[in-house]
Amino acid sequence: MLQIAVRSGREIRLGPRWPDAEATLAFDSSSGDFWVLDAATRSMLEALLQHGPLDERRLQNMTPDAPRAEDPGAAVWASRLQSVIDAGLLVRCQAPQL
Repeated sequence: MLQIAVRSGREIRLGPRWPDAEATLAFDSSSGDFWVLDAATRSMLEALLQHGPLDERRLQNMTPDAPRAEDPGAAVWASRLQSVIDAGLLVRCQAPQL
């Protein structure tokens, strides 16, 4: 089973949430890389930082305001997830076998 995780070697720090701001910053303290995130993407990242690697459906269920798999907005959520993976912040990885 594939899981979503913060890319190995990243030390992610999140900027503060500002009232009425639509964007927030994520910063990698090991490389200096930074990203401007919307609220939904920040929620994804917060879930992964708190819980560790998660399968995509569980991540979606733990992200506030994420559409459920059967909802029309699910494709937008999946696209957002893929864009964060493409940016090098997250990665798809194989779950450990028990």
